[in-house]
Amino acid sequence: MRSIRRWLSLALIVALALTATGFHTGDTSPRYGSPSDGDRSVDVIITFRQRPETSHLSYLQGLGARVSRQYRNIPAVSASLPQSALTRLRQHTDVLAVEPDGTVTALETGPTAQAQTVPWGIAKVNAPAVHGFDKGAGVKVAIIDTGIDLEQLDLKVAGGVSFVTGVTSWDDDNGHGTHVAGTVAALDNDIGVVGVAPLASLFAVKVLNSSGSGSWSSVISGVDWAITNGMQVVSMSLGASSAPSAMQTAVQVASNAGIVIVAAAGNSGSSGLCCNVTYPAKFSEVIAVAAIDESNTRASFSSIGPEVELAAPGVGVLSTWPNNTYAILNGTSMATPHVSGLAALLIASGTLKDENADGKVNNLDVRLRMQKTATDLGDPGRDAWYGYGLINAAMAVAPGAVPTVPGAPTGVTATAGDAQATVSWNAPASDGGSAITAYTITSAPATTEKLVSGAQTAVVFTGLINGTSYTFTVKATNAVGTGPASAPSNAVVPGAALTVPGAPTGVTATAGNAQATVSWSAPASNGGSAITGYAVTGSPGGSCSVGNVVSCTVTGLTNGVTYIFTVKATNAVGTGPASAPSNAVTPTAPASSKMHIGDMSGVLLDQFRGWKTWAEVSVKVVDASGAPVAGVTVAGNWSSATTGSASATTGADGVARFSSAILRRPAAGTTFTFTVTDLGKSGYVYDPLADVKKSVSVIVV
Repeated sequence: MRSIRRWLSLALIVALALTATGFHTGDTSPRYGSPSDGDRSVDVIITFRQRPETSHLSYLQGLGARVSRQYRNIPAVSASLPQSALTRLRQHTDVLAVEPDGTVTALETGPTAQAQTVPWGIAKVNAPAVHGFDKGAGVKVAIIDTGIDLEQLDLKVAGGVSFVTGVTSWDDDNGHGTHVAGTVAALDNDIGVVGVAPLASLFAVKVLNSSGSGSWSSVISGVDWAITNGMQVVSMSLGASSAPSAMQTAVQVASNAGIVIVAAAGNSGSSGLCCNVTYPAKFSEVIAVAAIDESNTRASFSSIGPEVELAAPGVGVLSTWPNNTYAILNGTSMATPHVSGLAALLIASGTLKDENADGKVNNLDVRLRMQKTATDLGDPGRDAWYGYGLINAAMAVAPGAVPTVPGAPTGVTATAGDAQATVSWNAPASDGGSAITAYTITSAPATTEKLVSGAQTAVVFTGLINGTSYTFTVKATNAVGTGPASAPSNAVVPGAALTVPGAPTGVTATAGNAQATVSWSAPASNGGSAITGYAVTGSPGGSCSVGNVVSCTVTGLTNGVTYIFTVKATNAVGTGPASAPSNAVTPTAPASSKMHIGDMSGVLLDQFRGWKTWAEVSVKVVDASGAPVAGVTVAGNWSSATTGSASATTGADGVARFSSAILRRPAAGTTFTFTVTDLGKSGYVYDPLADVKKSVSVIVV
């Protein structure tokens, strides 16, 4: 027992996910990649009432979700989560809709992964601004962590070593090290994500086991290996509240050998001023990294103290994950590799100078350059929350770079009026390093120009000819000069005063089950302004509304009741008169069909040579003719080796799939049994007497 207690006292817990409050307290997150107890994972699009915040992402993790993408322009994320969590998710007040997503699995199939995106953190530290001439080529970066997934197509691992007892491979069996490595050096290869230094040489130094913990002796061995093997940067996203003196000796020797050492400040959080930075970040030879969010605000979980030296993105960080997937995580663990990647860029850039005037250019100058060029946050100067501030790759690698002309404005739109048009636009993505002072708006075909101040993003263009089609382009100007023209706006035709549109014509209705589909033709006149939507009203009840399309389905009708419908059109001026009534229709319910279990089969699965073992069972539902039935809710129970109820929905092939709970190294003869208890689908009747079988067993041999 003494040796076990000693191991626990020295355990290093990976500084991984944020323990934020979220929407509900008490939620926990299952580990990615493991099947939950008798529950099937489904891919969905989750739409929120407003742009999702950190608390929403934490809530999804608490439901067992794995967020694969967070959209920038719509309040939604795509994720995989247990089917049992769907009802709870839909009931949350901030969730507008939960819908199936059939394309998320592309990330899990290697070469066909999503088109490359630049994570917000990589953009925030301005790494893409230097990638045209510096990607950290050849700089040796040691990721002292859980290893790196050797099959991840978005990473290139140059070598490695394992100091985990009983484990010889440095392959990642946890995921944390792979996520860290992606932020440092995910490849610029048109898939997945891109890292801060995509051409740096990654070395996997595995010191933490599959649970994300290890011993100080393993970490010291990792640092020692880095010194011996000529590493130039050491990245440690791990920590503990105390450390042996031998660990401080190790980082002192590494620093004296010219290695830049970076570590996570910790996830202990604090609302006060001091002090909970963890080791090894607490040592003076190590760069302690705090975490910020997209608004440059310190993450609530980020540890504070005088040792904090730099800040970097650590909330909602998208990066690589094992099995050619991608994950969004929170923590100072995620902030640390941004700084490690910048150190690699600086070493490779050739721009580094003797910053401390000691007659040498080495790791101390890398550290000082990052301090000098950081964007100050919080209190002026170095503080306990942000250190010197947010790292800035553009300033660090090429400080004082000469400004250029601004980029092209974006999103140029025009709205027509009487002999005029209102033109609006968005500022360019880059101002060239100098504030925008003016915009020039040019019309075509007249090529008339208007000049406005750099504070404006809209102008009324007068003196146009009614009946003539116009487009507009916009250029931005700064102290250097005028940048390129934007893409043309939409075409507009100025005209006389606008009115509401006329009445839609040709309204027809087709009845369905408790619903009716209403179609129509656009009005003969749109009032001089594009139609933006239509509203359908039913009598004696029912309604629906759509954008600029000419059909709409009215749901929630009563079968057996006769309905007629009218339609109104809306433009920028207002809503026009109602159409003539449609034909009368009477919704009716379809006759029910019979269904039964056509087949059941099971298979035994395991991971890590049987260390994790579970059963998967497939249930096929067919109709009376033997054809598969999709959308059937199949309910059942696990018995024998594992117990519990489960439900799943059949796909287009009529098959629903179930996974048992996981057992660790079960003995031969262990039996997993799954029994179907019910089938359910609207419009179908379950005929249990026709079932081919009702249960299936899988036996460990």
